[in-house]
Amino acid sequence: MVALKRIDKFGSRFYKSTTGWEGPSVTTVLNIIAKPALIPWAARHEREYVTSVAGTVYEQLGETFASAITANDFRLELSQALNDPAHKQILKKAGSIGTEVHNLADWFIAGELGKKRKADPPTLTTDEARRSFSRWKDWRDSVNLTPINSEEQVVSFLHNYAGTLDLYAEVDGKKCVVDYKTGKRVYEESFLQNCAYRLALHERGYKTEGGWIIRLPKEATDEPFEAIQVPPIDTLIQPWMSALMLFRWVDKNKKERHGKAQTNSS
Repeated sequence: MVALKRIDKFGSRFYKSTTGWEGPSVTTVLNIIAKPALIPWAARHEREYVTSVAGTVYEQLGETFASAITANDFRLELSQALNDPAHKQILKKAGSIGTEVHNLADWFIAGELGKKRKADPPTLTTDEARRSFSRWKDWRDSVNLTPINSEEQVVSFLHNYAGTLDLYAEVDGKKCVVDYKTGKRVYEESFLQNCAYRLALHERGYKTEGGWIIRLPKEATDEPFEAIQVPPIDTLIQPWMSALMLFRWVDKNKKERHGKAQTNSS
C-alpha cells in the first residue's frame, strides 16, 4: 500500500507519495467534463436569493426610504447584506443530508471492519437524512453487503492518477466498488469515476466484478435514496481514458503557455 498525501494545486486535488510521485485525483480529471446543467440551476437560485435579500433590506431601511435613499446607497446596503453565492449556501446546507447519511454508514462499516472509530455514531439531524439512512440499510440488507475495505486510497502508476474510493465490498456475492453521490440524479461521470477506481484496484491485483452508485439527496425535495448499478466496465474504459487524455492535454498546454501546470476547476 502506497502512502499518499492529498494536496491542492490551483483549486484542484492532487495526490503525492513520499517517493515523489504525483498525480491528479480522479475527480480532478473528471472536472474536464462540462456540467452545463449547473449553470442555470445556480443562476436561478442566485436570482431568488438576491430578490429575497433585496426585500429584506428594503424593509429594514424603512424610514430611510421615506427620505429618498439614493440608488447607490441601496446597492451598498444590498451588497453588505449578501453572503456567499446562493448555490454555495444551498450546497452547503443540502450537502449535510448526504454527508450525514454517508458518515453514519461509514461508522457502521468501520466497526465491522475493526477500524478505529468514534464511540458514538454520527447524528442524523433531519427527517430527510433519517429516511435516506433507512433506505440505505434496506438496500444493504437486500444485497447482503459484506465490506472488504472502506475509504481506501488507490493509485494507478500505469496511467498516473489516484483517488479515495468509498467502499470495496461484496454485493450479492460479487466484489464491487461502491461510491456515494449527493444530488438529484446520478450523472454519467460517476460511472467513469467508479471505472477509474476499479482499474486502479485491478492494477494492484484486486478483483472487481461490478460497481454501484448510491445517490443521496441534495435537497429536501429530492428522492431520499437510489442505488444504481454501474454499466459493464468494458463500456467505460475508453471514455475514462479519453477524459484522462483530454485532461493531460489541457494541463500540458497550460504548463507550456503559462510556465506552470494548472488544472480545469470548473
